[in-house]
Amino acid sequence: MIASFIMVVIMGALVMTLRVGDLSTAVGTERVDLESEVKMLMHWMSKDIRQAKIQELYNNTPSTDHIMFNLWEWDNATLSQLKTDEFVEYEYDPSAHVLARRYIVDNVIEHEVNFTGIAMHPFYTSYANESSNSFNGTALLTGRRLIVAIKKEKEARGRIMNFTMHEEIRIRNE
Repeated sequence: MIASFIMVVIMGALVMTLRVGDLSTAVGTERVDLESEVKMLMHWMSKDIRQAKIQELYNNTPSTDHIMFNLWEWDNATLSQLKTDEFVEYEYDPSAHVLARRYIVDNVIEHEVNFTGIAMHPFYTSYANESSNSFNGTALLTGRRLIVAIKKEKEARGRIMNFTMHEEIRIRNE
């Protein structure tokens, strides 16, 4: 009887250890995936925004929820940049927690990608923390920098996880 009781206690402890290990592995995997998704999105956005010209970015009425700019291509014959009819637009819908990236040619959306689980406005000209941020068009024009902050949330095994990353992007084209 005592041996059976000891065996039940040992088996219970073993099952609990295995469940905790399984939960930890699942949450850890989801956390790595979450961080990877945010880093990939940040890299993509940074690459896009670095192609912008500051005046055009400013002229397209940027805000904490929206930026839009022309794409430029290099002309080897004239050794200068040529404006194309192509635009990139990022628009955040705070009610749906979706950040959309649109590739627009001749005012027609050619391609759209939606990033879900985005939990805060992505565009700022000053960024202190998640609750102390601002956007000012004049500061964008004079400072020639845009701060992109991505906070993504994801559920894993009944727990809400989030990861936040921000990057200051200097706009150099002119």
